[in-house]
Amino acid sequence: MAEKVYGPPEPPFPTIAQRSIYQDMTGGAVIHFIEDEERSGAEFGIEMRYPYADRRIVEFGLAIPEELRWRGGQRKLVLREAMRDRLPVEVLTRKTS
Repeated sequence: MAEKVYGPPEPPFPTIAQRSIYQDMTGGAVIHFIEDEERSGAEFGIEMRYPYADRRIVEFGLAIPEELRWRGGQRKLVLREAMRDRLPVEVLTRKTS
């Protein structure tokens, strides 16, 4: 009965970051946010897109080692490296998102 009410048990994760990604992407808040954004966009004829919510991207994010998520206070290392030739230096080196 508990599984019907609360859903399946959360799988074990080796890091807090991985558990946080999983909770963020499977929680009701993100679903509510996406639905709300899509309604708002539809009012203005805009189709909303969420490329980072793609299951393959989320699974990749869960699979990469923790040291690739953060380094020297800088976030999104894998994304910055993948886009190195296309991003301005200011974006590549900034400490904020």
